[in-house]
Amino acid sequence: MLSNSVLFSCVGNTDPIRDNFDGPLLHIIRYYRPHKVYIFFSKEMGEREKKDMRYSRSVEMLAEHLGISVEIEKIFSDIKDPHNFDAYIDIFDYIIKKIRKDHPDDTLLLNISSGTPQMEATLCLETVVAEGRVIPVQVATPARSSNRSRPVGEDYNIELEFQNNLDNEPESENRCSEPDIISFKKTLLEAQIKALVNSYNYSAAKTILTNFYPFAKERVMKLIQHCIYRFELKTNLAEEVVAGIKGINFYPVKHKECMKVCEYINILDIYQKTGDLAGFFLRLNPLIERMQSIFLRIFCRFDISEVTEKSPNGESWIRLSKVKSIDSEMAEKIERSCYINTRRNTTRLNIRLQNIIIGHLIERNNVEAEKIMKPWYNFFTLMERLNQDFRNPLAHEIWGITEQEVCDAAGMTCGEIISRLQELTVMLYKKHCKTGVFKIYESLNKKIIEELTRESRNIREI
Repeated sequence: MLSNSVLFSCVGNTDPIRDNFDGPLLHIIRYYRPHKVYIFFSKEMGEREKKDMRYSRSVEMLAEHLGISVEIEKIFSDIKDPHNFDAYIDIFDYIIKKIRKDHPDDTLLLNISSGTPQMEATLCLETVVAEGRVIPVQVATPARSSNRSRPVGEDYNIELEFQNNLDNEPESENRCSEPDIISFKKTLLEAQIKALVNSYNYSAAKTILTNFYPFAKERVMKLIQHCIYRFELKTNLAEEVVAGIKGINFYPVKHKECMKVCEYINILDIYQKTGDLAGFFLRLNPLIERMQSIFLRIFCRFDISEVTEKSPNGESWIRLSKVKSIDSEMAEKIERSCYINTRRNTTRLNIRLQNIIIGHLIERNNVEAEKIMKPWYNFFTLMERLNQDFRNPLAHEIWGITEQEVCDAAGMTCGEIISRLQELTVMLYKKHCKTGVFKIYESLNKKIIEELTRESRNIREI
């Protein structure tokens, strides 16, 4: 009994009385005896209350039966979909903060057995984050199992139901319990970590593990740190942090050049999956340049490195004199179409320049070679246009981009661009490229979650 307490409760199809026993709302009041109860109604439950006052009237009848005084405050909402988790987060947070402000010295009881699972889960969350003394109260069904009987419906005789309520008998059982708040907190944090991992937000997952989740073992932390380093393309550090972990093939591709391309494609894939299309396009350009150079070397038998040189800042520049010594016609096309530094007789290596070279070499090849190479030349040309339409403005302006804009401009989604890049990589490297490499982050996410779940299970069994 906690007479210096207040109760916040949703109501559901088990309230107020079902099958001749208290629903959770009444049962908590019966055994905790709060001096005030806040009853939260979804739109459907609010209409039932307005129709016959079943919830407030049953509380009044129970208070009279127990000889106590219970103040009732009704909170009506317009929530039509009680299964929408997002509908409750802000409103419950606001209400509970107000209750804590109005009753700073009272214990706040939260009924986590009434309403939809989404309501109950939100209140469990509030149990963890709310300030002051907050107790979640769970009420078991009389049969100690899930309810299979007909739920409380539209027609309801309050007086008759209360008269036949077996919980009014002296020998009735107290079915209330107070779940361990640490278990709730751990369960909540575990769910947050899993959601962050599946969203590829490894840094946030690491922060929670480090600061709020003392249950995680070293193996989970190492796997998450590996993903952080890997996403940052810090391959040496990524390999080092998981050096002692067995049973996981972290790098299924052994060909170094192929592995670098695959790693970069996987990072682009994460950008498009998480909706960061600005990040996607800003990073697409260097990958396309790299793949064009590889395409030229493998399919066109033209090694771009033989005609390039590095500037002091690391940029690659084509020296036209070198191109002319190999193919004067190609050099003429480059001069006509690209900006030339006349003093140094060079032009910077970029997507447009390499498309000129690829197009020129396709024209020189036989029909069979053109059949293989032309579709990829068309793809690279499309990427050149997207680079002009999206990447360049993004690099110099504050500007958002949508998937629909990409689809309108390219005739394909960012996901389809990724699929084409994966297809090209497999074609370029053949036996060296294993398709499973493009699912490596999903595999790592699954392994992290398996480890987290296993460790949590071990803790519960201790």
